[in-house]
Amino acid sequence: MANSILKRAVIKEELVELTGDFALATTLNQLLYWSKRVKDSDGLIAEELARISTNKVSDLRYGWIYKSSEELSQEIMLGSPSTVRRNLKELVKQKYVFERRNPNPRYKFDKTLQYRVNLVKIVEELNKLGYRLEHFNIFYNDRVKSTDSSKQLLSEPSNVQNDGSMSITESSDNQGARAIPENTTEIFYKEIDEEDSKSANDSYFQDPFADQIARYFLMKSAKYVLTDSDRLSITQVAQLDLNLQTVTQLIDNCFNRFVPQHERDRIRSFAYVANYIFDKHHNFKKKLNHKQDNIQEEKSNGKTKRPIFTNTKQSSGEVWFNRAKANGII
Repeated sequence: MANSILKRAVIKEELVELTGDFALATTLNQLLYWSKRVKDSDGLIAEELARISTNKVSDLRYGWIYKSSEELSQEIMLGSPSTVRRNLKELVKQKYVFERRNPNPRYKFDKTLQYRVNLVKIVEELNKLGYRLEHFNIFYNDRVKSTDSSKQLLSEPSNVQNDGSMSITESSDNQGARAIPENTTEIFYKEIDEEDSKSANDSYFQDPFADQIARYFLMKSAKYVLTDSDRLSITQVAQLDLNLQTVTQLIDNCFNRFVPQHERDRIRSFAYVANYIFDKHHNFKKKLNHKQDNIQEEKSNGKTKRPIFTNTKQSSGEVWFNRAKANGII
């Protein structure tokens, strides 16, 4: 026993208040634990932040967990695999967790169920209760967090395949049996303590806003490292009067409108994306100045001034996004 790793099951007050049950809270906490340790955790965070801003329902690709109910029950020490499965069903019912079948078409006979935490829902509901979600501080950054769209949340999982996922298994014939993974390579888990959050060395920028732009670009481009040119361009974009909602939408638009010249042609540099963003930003400012000039002219001619926008409670980034969308810039 001296060389064995002792198990730890953590019961957090905020999750008990959220779920209404200590067993559900412990199960959810263990899913949150693994969500920060899957190899695509950066993609999960970027995807959730973008989902808050854009309210997109489809393409939940990252953060799916592969782990058997038997393994999970041994980790949290709260009953049999069937008990864990009931807890998971309840968490899905409460919409704190998404559930899907193995999306790999090669294994139609596989009974695998995969799970993914709904960070958007968890953060919003905890906020209503007066709590914060520990180790996910990026959701509380003023330029990153959502405002209006956070009330309209996703409640259904997608069927998009993710080769880098993990899953919790339930078989109708053999409860708790290990299901067939989506690929032959087992998921690599980072061996780090639960209470440790990502260190500064794991960040691309000290500025959380620039860091999330970098992570979103890496996720979209499938790159692994940033060049000096990428860093410079990201820093420049982060200094604009835009929020993450606008930046991620513009990045999406840039990738969607890119026309490859051959099969290996793709966007390799953020400088290309930055030029697109700066062009849209310039065009918007130009149109806005033109409208303001017309309003000033109407005012000087004695005509009634017509307000273009009446919501004065929005941040500058949100105002930019709404105005740009209304004017067809994005």
